[in-house]
Amino acid sequence: RLQRQRARHGLPVPRALSVLGSTIHRVEVTRVNDRTFELSTPFGYLLDVFSSFWRSPSHPIALHHPIRVKDFEAEVEWSIVDGRPQRVRFTFDHPLEDPSYRFIIWDGKSYKPFKFAAPGIHKSEPASYDDRRATPFP
Repeated sequence: RLQRQRARHGLPVPRALSVLGSTIHRVEVTRVNDRTFELSTPFGYLLDVFSSFWRSPSHPIALHHPIRVKDFEAEVEWSIVDGRPQRVRFTFDHPLEDPSYRFIIWDGKSYKPFKFAAPGIHKSEPASYDDRRATPFP
C-alpha cells in the first residue's frame, strides 16, 4: 500500500520494503551500535490476525537464532510466555544512516521518518491506539 501511494504521488518507490515491528502498543528502540538496534514492546509482537501472515503463532521463533533477510539479520532476544517475540535485534550490513536505508514509523495518522538515537541510548515511541496500561520491560 505504501509503495502504491508513493507511486501515485510521483514519489520514488523503494526496491524493497521490510516491516520490522508491527504493533499498536508503545515501542522502545535501543541503538546498540552503528549497524544494530533493538525493538521491544510490552505485550509482544504478532498479536493481531494480520501478523500471522508474517509468522504463524504455532511456529514460534527460536531465541538467539539469527534470521537473514536481504541486507540485515533479525534475532529474537526475548519472548513473552506464549512464545511471541517481545524484543528483537536487527543488524544491518551497512550503518543505519546509510542513504540506501530509510526508516519510517506510523504515528497514528501518517508515516514519518525515524531518526535513531546515539548508540547505547533508547527512544520510546508512544502507542497510537493503546488503551492498556504499560508493563515493565524484562
